Amino acid sequence: MVIASSTPYSVTVQGSGNGAGKVIATFQNGQKIATDVWVGKPSFYLSVDGPDNAHTFVSLISADANLPIDKQGITNVVIRRTANNGVVSTILSGATFFTRRFDPSTTRSLTVTVTNSCGVTTDFWSKRELMRTTTPIETKVYVVFPNPAKNILNIELRNKDNKPTEKAKITASLFNMMGILQSDVAIKNNIATIDVSDIIRGLYLLKIDIDGSVETHHISLE
Repeated sequence: MVIASSTPYSVTVQGSGNGAGKVIATFQNGQKIATDVWVGKPSFYLSVDGPDNAHTFVSLISADANLPIDKQGITNVVIRRTANNGVVSTILSGATFFTRRFDPSTTRSLTVTVTNSCGVTTDFWSKRELMRTTTPIETKVYVVFPNPAKNILNIELRNKDNKPTEKAKITASLFNMMGILQSDVAIKNNIATIDVSDIIRGLYLLKIDIDGSVETHHISLE
């Protein structure tokens, strides 16, 4: 973030990119007040889980582990469901709900559109097995950034205390929403980059395979 303007009583900051930031105000008496803020369009991935069809939930999970989805200044969430027969219906429209129950046995796909004052982000879920592979953010071994990405996608270890064994075979594969492989790379020393500059802009799934255990990241290319 950069300071766009200031007065003796206020400061206006402007985002230089998508992500979480911290604003610290220091008063004349030395008192400091700090607050976490989100800069840029909503950034999230979809988590779909539940014990059975009648109790399956789709949830919006912040792409930044340090700032929950409800801190991204969300003004509206719209979830549209496409049934197996092709009929489209809106199953959620509002600003304060980030989880919705649905029946996947009668659902072909979900389209989730999330809005804040900086823009709109859309994500997609379908019943294809590839699309159903989701991993809660707390259990993810790697962090992927920037997201959205333009030219390069970086993959790094999320927590140094939770890393694969040195002999683990680790690969990252980027798929489009039709399940077609776009790019893949071996992860060595728990770090890797993927050149996405020549890939068509849109939504993708990044599957990271750690000796057969897979974590999935939703990626947007802009």
